[in-house]
Parts: sequence; C-alpha cells; structure tokens
Amino acid sequence: MYQTPASDQIRIVLAKFEGRATIYIYNLLGQKVAEQPIKILSGESVSMDISSLTPGSYIVSVENGSGKATSKLIKKSK
Repeated sequence: MYQTPASDQIRIVLAKFEGRATIYIYNLLGQKVAEQPIKILSGESVSMDISSLTPGSYIVSVENGSGKATSKLIKKSK
C-alpha cells in the first residue's frame, strides 16, 4: 500500500491476489470502519476512497479465498 499518510485515497498493489477480494479497514480497537469489494488481476493496483475516515491509525486487510494481506494506514487531515 502506498500514499500513507493519506487524506483522500489509498492505492493498494496486490501482487499475489487474483479474482474477487474485499478490502477491509479496521480501527485500532478492531472495529471494521470501511469495506470495499474488488475484482483484480495479479499485480494490479486498486484505489479506495478514505476521505470519510477520521484522522488516525488503521489496519487495512485485503482478503479472498486464497489468503489475506494486511498493512498499516495513517489517515491525515486535509
């Protein structure tokens, strides 16, 4: 994932994922605060709008039937 810290958009590169997956964003209490279903090809990158999140730290998880990848996200003010 890049563009972190980010204020409006994040871009996630998914080198080992293919097909349908879901991006989940969790706060540090483990509560899901956003999700977005995606369809991707291996090595493709996807964008997600995070403008509605409050500034702070989050965990981003991309999951499908083949596995799960996680990363930290820092949401900054505009």
